[in-house]
Amino acid sequence: MKKLIIWSLIVVSAISCADEELGPILTFEKATIGGYIRLVELYNGEYDFNEPQTAVYDYEVDFVDSDKGNLVTEYVLNVAFVDNTPSNGLNSLDQVEYKRFDASQFADSRNGNKGIRVMIPLSEALAIFSLSADDVLGGDQLAFFGSVILEDGTTYSSGNSTGTVRGSAFQGYFDFNATLTCPQPADKFVGDYMLTFEGDNGLGYGPPYDEGVVTITAVPGSGTLREFQAPVLPAIGPFGPYTTRFDMVCDRAVFVLMDTNGLGCGGGGIQFGPALDDNKIAIGGPLDLTDESRIELIFNEGFANGGCAGQTGDTNTKIILTKI
Repeated sequence: MKKLIIWSLIVVSAISCADEELGPILTFEKATIGGYIRLVELYNGEYDFNEPQTAVYDYEVDFVDSDKGNLVTEYVLNVAFVDNTPSNGLNSLDQVEYKRFDASQFADSRNGNKGIRVMIPLSEALAIFSLSADDVLGGDQLAFFGSVILEDGTTYSSGNSTGTVRGSAFQGYFDFNATLTCPQPADKFVGDYMLTFEGDNGLGYGPPYDEGVVTITAVPGSGTLREFQAPVLPAIGPFGPYTTRFDMVCDRAVFVLMDTNGLGCGGGGIQFGPALDDNKIAIGGPLDLTDESRIELIFNEGFANGGCAGQTGDTNTKIILTKI
């Protein structure tokens, strides 16, 4: 398995270091794509559950087509309500249309394409479902689904666009989730922490991380996301380092999907993901926002095994991060 992983990394390295004039460089023009939505900047990427009447999701996108976004006649946003806290009895609600923006509302972005800045008040989005802030809890989400309509009448969304465009290389921003949470200052829950495990850990290839010091930093554009860099599978590697993120959702810390982007045995990349309960909701470790000294994360080492037999099996692995 180790040889397979190392060979995959050699191939990736060889491709990334190739002469641009000789290698197959993917561009928008070569991708034969009609149009897509590209993130320009995320100004505020969550809803402040403590200030529901003024909470706003704020972002800017532009449109990429063969004429700098001028072929886009409408930008359409649908929204669904995702109930991640069934304790209050509410259920998730299917998507409905939230709003349409036409070309008269577009302006030139700093990239030179037509685009738009959108601000979505929490109260307005909830009202579409006849909900108020009293009906929801921290951790619930509003899921938005974007599409663009071109002058020839064709529609492009995440459903009929390639994964390449939806991924980070093209900054695709068709769909996004806005979580009701409790933003914290960028200087809280950051710094050096000692990473240790509590209970069992490790599948067939040993522990997922080495125990030791990691440096946690704030994620720009978010008041709740934190991340650290660390190698993975140290017993047979180590490989990386890779970015591990978690989300501080008011009273709990939720592990965010960690993708090794191809590190595996021919079946995609190994991924560590959130552990899920019987309702398929991420299990968060208890968190006290008044106490930075301890962070508890619960995650599934076998979320995706990358085709590696030794990484098979679901786990509820527990990490303890203790501030130094």
